[in-house]
Amino acid sequence: MILLSYQMRSIYRWMTVHLTDLRRILFVFWVFFKHCSQWLFPPYNSHSSFYVLLRQAIEELGLTYLKLGQFLAMRFDILPPPLSQELSLLFEAVSPMPFDQAKQVIEYELEQPLEALFAEFDPQSIAAASVGQVHIAKTHTGETVAVKIQREGIRDIFESDMRIMARLAQVVDYFNLLGGLISASDTVSEFSSWTRGELDFQREGHVAERLQIALGHLAKVPKIHKNLSNKHVLTMEFIEGYTLARVFKIIEQSGVKALYTQVPELDLEIFGKNLVKTVLYQLFVSGIFHGDPHPGNLIVCQDNRVGLVDFGIFGELQHEQQTILARQIETISIGDINGCFRCIAKQYYPSDETDFDAFEQDAKTLLRQWYQASLDPDSSLKEQHLGNHSAELMEAARRHGLRGGTNTLLFWRSLYVLDATALKLRDHFNLFEEMHVFFTEYRSSLPQILGNIFTPKDYQHAAISVYQQLPHHLNMTDKINQNQIGTQHHTIQASKHRQNEWVSNHQIGILLISVFIFTGIYFFLTRKMVPLQALIADLLL
Repeated sequence: MILLSYQMRSIYRWMTVHLTDLRRILFVFWVFFKHCSQWLFPPYNSHSSFYVLLRQAIEELGLTYLKLGQFLAMRFDILPPPLSQELSLLFEAVSPMPFDQAKQVIEYELEQPLEALFAEFDPQSIAAASVGQVHIAKTHTGETVAVKIQREGIRDIFESDMRIMARLAQVVDYFNLLGGLISASDTVSEFSSWTRGELDFQREGHVAERLQIALGHLAKVPKIHKNLSNKHVLTMEFIEGYTLARVFKIIEQSGVKALYTQVPELDLEIFGKNLVKTVLYQLFVSGIFHGDPHPGNLIVCQDNRVGLVDFGIFGELQHEQQTILARQIETISIGDINGCFRCIAKQYYPSDETDFDAFEQDAKTLLRQWYQASLDPDSSLKEQHLGNHSAELMEAARRHGLRGGTNTLLFWRSLYVLDATALKLRDHFNLFEEMHVFFTEYRSSLPQILGNIFTPKDYQHAAISVYQQLPHHLNMTDKINQNQIGTQHHTIQASKHRQNEWVSNHQIGILLISVFIFTGIYFFLTRKMVPLQALIADLLL
C-alpha cells in the first residue's frame, strides 16, 4: 500500500512536470510565431526589423527569456553587433504583484507578520520586473529601506524553461546547426548557472557587502539588513536621489537648465568624474565590479556621488586578468599595436572554426584605425571612443570563430556602458582626461596591479614595437599638421581651436610615454637589472 502510494505520487509529479513543460512550449511557440511571422511581410522583412520583433517577443515571454536576452546581449562573441545592441534594449515592463501577495511572500519567507518586521511599509511598489519588485519601508529603528521581493512561483517557470532549452540545445548540437563555433548545450548551461545566481537574493546581498567594503570611500552602496533578508527577500538601505536614466530623460525633454532647477545641488561635471573613478576603481583595483552599470542602476546622489543598486549581475577579475586588460589599454595608448594584440589574444579561446591569422590581421587593422582616430582632431567622437573600438574587436573575434570568458566580456561591457554614458555627458566632462587622471592618481597605490603591467621583457617589446612604428606615427602627425587628413571647410577660429586641442592631447601623450619609459627604466634598474645596453642594441637593430 505504501509502495503504491509512493508510485502514485511519482506519477503525479512526472505528469505535473511534463504538463507544465508542454503548456510552456505551446505558449513560447505562439508568442514567437505571433511576433516573428510579421517579418515575412512588408514593411518588416529586413534584418533590423526582425531583431526588433525578436526583442518584442522576448519581452512578452518574460522571466527566463528576458534573462536569456540580457545574457546574450553581453555575448558580443556569439551574436552579431546589431542583434546584441537590440537585445540590450530589453525592458521588463511587467505589472507588480498585488500587495496582499507580496505581503504573503515576505511573511512566509521571514516567518513573522509584516507589522513585526517593519514599522511602515508602502503598499505601492516603486519598481517591478519579471523577477520581483521593490517597496519602500521603515524599520523599527527608523531607517528607510528598500525591500526587494521575489515573485511567487517564478522558480517553477524557470526550471520548466531550462528543461525546454536544454532539450533544444541537444538537438542543435546533434545536427551541428551552429557550425561548431559554439556549443549550444554549454551556452545554456552557462546561462542557467548565471540566472540561478541572479535569483539568489542572498548572493546579491553578499556582493553588495563586498562592493561596499571596496567602494565605500568613492560611491554609495546600500547597507544590507541581513536580519530582514534571505534568498527570496532582500532588505537594503534606500539611496536618495535620481536615477541617471531619469536625469537623461529630463535633459532630453526639458534641457539642462530644467534639470538644475529641479536638482539645484547637482553638478554633472563632478558626477561624471566620480562615475569614471567609481567604474575604473572596480575594474582595476578591487577586482569585483558591478556587471550591469546601465543608467537605471546608477543613482545621482545629493552630494554628486554615484549610488549603485541591483547587484544581481557582477563580475570578478583575477589579478592576471586585470594585468592583461590594463596592459591592453596602456599599450594602445602609446601606439604599440603588436603589444596590444598580444593582450587581446590572451582574452579569447579558439573553436573548431577559428581562423587566428585572419583575426590578427583584422584586429591590428582596427587597432591602427582607432589609434589614428585618437590622434586626428577631425575624427568623430564615435571613431575615438573606446566602447566602439572594443565592440568592433569582439565582432572580429566572433566572425573568426573565437570566444571570450564571461568576466572579460562583462569588463568590456562595463567600459562600453561607461563610454555611452560619457558620450551623453560629453558637454560636461571628458572621458579620456578623467581616465588619465585616474591612472595618474592611483598609479602609486597600485604596485600589485599597475606595477606588474609591464615586465622588463614587455617593456623591451613595447619599446621596440613603438620604435619600429615611429616613422608611421610621425608621418601621421605631419599629415595632421598639414591638414592632409580629414580636410573640411572650417572657420579659422574652429581650426585653431582643434589645433590647440590636438597639441594639448599630444603633450599629454608625450607625458604618458615619458612616464612609461621612466617607470620601465626604474623597473629594469631595481627589479631585474636587465642591461640597458641590450635594450639599446635591440632598438638599433
